[in-house]
Parts: sequence; C-alpha cells; structure tokens
Amino acid sequence: MSNKAILKISVTGVSLALIIIVQFLGKILPPGFSIFGPFSLNQLVIGSFVNMILILLTTKFGIYCAAATGALSSVMAFLLQIGPIFPQIVAFISISNIIFVLVFYLISIIYNSKNKKYILVLGVVVSAIIKFLFLKLTIPWSLNIIKDITKTQIQVLTVMFSWPQLVTALTGGFLALFIKKRLFINKTN
Repeated sequence: MSNKAILKISVTGVSLALIIIVQFLGKILPPGFSIFGPFSLNQLVIGSFVNMILILLTTKFGIYCAAATGALSSVMAFLLQIGPIFPQIVAFISISNIIFVLVFYLISIIYNSKNKKYILVLGVVVSAIIKFLFLKLTIPWSLNIIKDITKTQIQVLTVMFSWPQLVTALTGGFLALFIKKRLFINKTN
C-alpha cells in the first residue's frame, strides 16, 4: 500500500472521528435555541461542520475519502445513538452526503480545467441545492413507512430535512472554500 493511500485512509478516519465528536458534543450540550421552527443552533453548527469537512476532503483528498466519510458518519451517528433515531432515514442521509460531494467534485473538475475560481462557488451552490432536494423528497416518504412514529415527529423531521439542509450545506461549503483559500489547500485532487 502506498504512502498516499495510507494518508487518505488516515485522513478519512480522522475526519470521521472529528464529525462524530462534534455530533456527540451537540448531543450532550443543551439543545440551544431554535432559529426557526425545529431548526436549532445545534443543527446549524453540526450540519455546517459536517458539510465543511466533506467539501475540504473533496478538494484535498478526492471523492473517495469524502464519500466514505459522508456515508459512514450518518451510520456511525445512528449506531452510537447520537444521530437520527430512525434507521430508515440513515441511508438517505448517507446518500445525500455522497450526492453532495459527487456533484461538487464533478463541478470542481471544470475548475481544474478552466481555472475559474467562481466554479467552486457554483459547485457549492449546485451541490447544496441537489442535496436539499434529495432529502426534501426522500425523507418524508421514508418517514411515512415507519410504524412507530408520531405525527409530530414526522412534521419536525420533515422540516429538519428540508430547507435547513440547504442552509447547512451552503454554510459548510462556503466555510470550506474560505478555509481552503486562506489556509492550506492549493488544488483539487
């Protein structure tokens, strides 16, 4: 196994651990105040952090590290009981994270070939919108097949997995681009 492969596996593991730690802290801290409806400060901070890590991984280490981290983070959060309480929605969250990094990655290829910095901004916006639309369409459907769920839980989760996902994806994506530009990541792999 090459040093580059070992580095990518290590970075994926560390990124996954960071996401789990942040999710765990969000779970043990007081819920914070509601920004609007069921969209809380905790969701804003945790969701934005996860999306920031996913975009940073995509720009520095490529699609495989980012997709693996995005998919495994929701599964691990469920298994550790710090994430979604219904297993039926975990797959959709994982898929939405993969879609988020895949769309961003595909758009960032244009950035490499055309050398236009605004393409990355477009990548964040388009990938955030597609992630939001995917969750907005799939989560309500998946909630309707759960037997032991209340009407209130369906309403709260439907809102949590709609427009707040767009806000956290955009916030995390733009934070990642800011960090990428200011700190250490020079190119897309």
